[in-house]
Amino acid sequence: MSLTGDQLAIKVVLIIGILIVAYFTLRSQGGERTLAIRRLALFSFLIFAVITVLWPSLLSYLAYFLGVGRGTDLVLYLLVIAFFTNLATSYRRTLATEARLTQLARQVAFNSLEIPDDAPAGNEAPFGLPKSDK
Repeated sequence: MSLTGDQLAIKVVLIIGILIVAYFTLRSQGGERTLAIRRLALFSFLIFAVITVLWPSLLSYLAYFLGVGRGTDLVLYLLVIAFFTNLATSYRRTLATEARLTQLARQVAFNSLEIPDDAPAGNEAPFGLPKSDK
């Protein structure tokens, strides 16, 4: 593998960038199974990324094998897939967060409810509302 000064510099920058992304991805919390899957996927990505940075012709061969014209097109397709995966994951996480926030708001509202001193006790309906026939 012969590298000129410019090639070595960009490859070092790319590998350092990949490692920084890996560090911040592993830093986030999650369940044990999720974390294990994330680590395996990240490790596979790191190996793939470093190999394609060091030997870009392998990416072109892989692209040709998969029926893609160029290696850069393959990278673009993979990035689109990664983007939509991230979008779907973020959407599901947002829905779960909103559901938890709604539940928390209800709990806080219920806990902060103040019952007047003259409110009926026991079986009677509170706040002067008619009693239901259940």
